[in-house]
This record gives sequence, structure tokens and C-alpha cells, in this order.
Amino acid sequence: MKPLQEYFILGFAALIFCSAAAAPVYVYVTTARSNAYVAEVEHRLGDARSREATSRTTRQLLADTLQERTRLEGASVASDGAAALIETLEKDANAAGISFEIGAVSVALRDGPLDMLKVSMRAEGTFATVMRALSLVETIPYVSTVDTVTFERSDRGVWSSIINISVMMRKKI
Repeated sequence: MKPLQEYFILGFAALIFCSAAAAPVYVYVTTARSNAYVAEVEHRLGDARSREATSRTTRQLLADTLQERTRLEGASVASDGAAALIETLEKDANAAGISFEIGAVSVALRDGPLDMLKVSMRAEGTFATVMRALSLVETIPYVSTVDTVTFERSDRGVWSSIINISVMMRKKI
């Protein structure tokens, strides 16, 4: 063989040897990149599935509690409905011919979705009129409790009553 051919063959052999030695490194780097990409995609997919499951659970919870929430909304005063409740009480009492006034209104804060609206009112008139006022307060269309009732008759024969009630009030969420 001629020396030029030997150098060519040796050079070609060295090229094949270097290619063969670099191939595992190339495969390792490419595989590592692919694995990192796959891991990132799986992580994103897991996050998306988690968000979807949470969303599905929330939608299911809302659907499952619709009746209870509807009943609660109908049986309690909205957080911004205290003024409307008081106006309704005063209007109904005046329409029934009852001398009626609201003395104090406060909110008793509680844990959970409900607070208690505390209302103190005074009614005056005949005994029958004062009893109509108590009946009016007892029959408001909300979950409520008559906390205390006092009756007093003046020297002139006029009855007066102080009525304290608690009404369920939904918190603003």
C-alpha cells in the first residue's frame, strides 16, 4: 500500500472511532433533553388534571347544595337587606294601625356563613294592638327568634311593649 492510502485509511478509521465514541454522548444528551421535556409535559398535564378535578368538585358541590342554599337565602336576610326588613316591619305595623318604632339595630358576628341581626322595637296602644305587633314580629318570613318581650301598662291605660328579636342574616361572601 502506498503511504497516502495508509494515511487515508488511518484518518478514516480515526473518524469512525471518534464518531463511535461520540455517539453515546450524543444519545445521552438527546435522551436527557427528551426526558426533561416529557417530565415538564407530564407536570403540566398533572396540574391541568388537578385544576379540572378541583373545578369539577366545585361545580358538583354547587349543584349538590343548590336546594339548601336556596332555602337558606329565602329564610335569612341578606347582609344588605337589614334596612329593607326594618322598613317592612314599620310599614306592616303602620298599616295594621300599630304605633311602632325601631329602637336599636345591631349585628352579632358569628363563625360560618350567618350572622345574627338584633332588632329592638317598641309598640304602643291597646293590649290587642300590642299583641298584634308581637304577632307581626313572630311571623316575619325569616328564621328568627323572639329574644325578650316586656309588657307594661301606663296609668293612662296605654300598653307598651319592648320586643327584642334575632334574625339570621347571610354574610356577604
